[in-house]
Amino acid sequence: MRTTVGRVPKKKHRSRHSSQRSGHPARRAVRRRPQWDLLDEAEAALAAEHPMAMLQLASALLELMDPRSDDPFDHSPKTDRVEMPELMTWLSGSAEPAAAALAWTMAHVNGDEVLQARVVRDLGTPNVLLPAWLHQLGKIEIVAAEQVTEQMRDGYEVIIHARLAGYDLTAVTFIDFNLGGIVKDTFVTDRPIESFNELWKQHADTRHTTLEALPLAEARAWINGAIELGARTWPTIETEDWPASRPLLEWLLRHLPEGGTGFVRPEWSSADRSALADRFLASPYGAAHHGADNQSIIGDLIWYRADYGYGDPCRWSPIAIEILMLDWYPRKVIADQPYLRQMPAVLRDFVRFVHGEVALDDDLTTEALDAIDLSEHRYQETIASRGDDLGDMAIRSTPL
Repeated sequence: MRTTVGRVPKKKHRSRHSSQRSGHPARRAVRRRPQWDLLDEAEAALAAEHPMAMLQLASALLELMDPRSDDPFDHSPKTDRVEMPELMTWLSGSAEPAAAALAWTMAHVNGDEVLQARVVRDLGTPNVLLPAWLHQLGKIEIVAAEQVTEQMRDGYEVIIHARLAGYDLTAVTFIDFNLGGIVKDTFVTDRPIESFNELWKQHADTRHTTLEALPLAEARAWINGAIELGARTWPTIETEDWPASRPLLEWLLRHLPEGGTGFVRPEWSSADRSALADRFLASPYGAAHHGADNQSIIGDLIWYRADYGYGDPCRWSPIAIEILMLDWYPRKVIADQPYLRQMPAVLRDFVRFVHGEVALDDDLTTEALDAIDLSEHRYQETIASRGDDLGDMAIRSTPL
């Protein structure tokens, strides 16, 4: 027997592939007020052979002043942070060419026309901005967009190829469906599209992933939607490059056309879900699962994959299984111990069946089944530890 909890505050899940940000040097510098070594970083970026170093420094600084990164539950004064007017005044007033170059870059990446006008006014004719690319920041060329799709639908990579005054920039953004469809990470490289694609072919698992062209408007819509969703998620996902690269990515996106649809989760109607459950029960894999509890568990599994993540109950990756067994199922489904203990056995046969329906490679099914084996001990410990508290509630529930 079981009942379900419809709206429970979701625990933040970090997949085993997530990483903590080690800390961009600009983040450490800007927290200290103007006794910085920021000019050293700006000088190194200006001396670099490629614009990417200056763009990344400007992006990291802009992100530090972005309220989207603030803790929404922390209402204390932000006394340890330099604000935009103070920083731009200091940079524009410096006699150092690197400071002027950084202010100029930040104003353009930020996209605020008022800020741009102020920087132009304060700097005057930018004779100190020696690299030609600095004068072309408003004229960046978008070369193409691509996407990397993988069979298990854990996430997509959306790739934007751009060119600035003859320099190539490629931004690779990973959108994680298991985290709700937010941006998990973005990195920027100086590889042109041809070189990037050749490198991808050399190192990617081309059996299970595909690199294909993506309309520019779709690339903008996909990434913008994932950024907006991530900005409403707390705590913020942090990696070495994210969200420090967010302003740089948004600067690129502003040069892409609007009008794309973006991600739309596949629609699974009640009839579709029932039909999938019926096909499973009619198959050899479902022969042992005709009891009322098992049929209810099948509904739970379809619910999880249809309404969470990408939205396809026929694809089960090791990460999706780990989230199901170690977080979602123990948290969402309140039931007695006999009911909960049956779930892994139903899951094994259900995965075998649905992977066969969509003709996934055998090795992907093996990986999924191995993930069930790896997580089952912790799953059983978790449900056992809460059994005494919830048993009475479950017994009073009615079969679904």
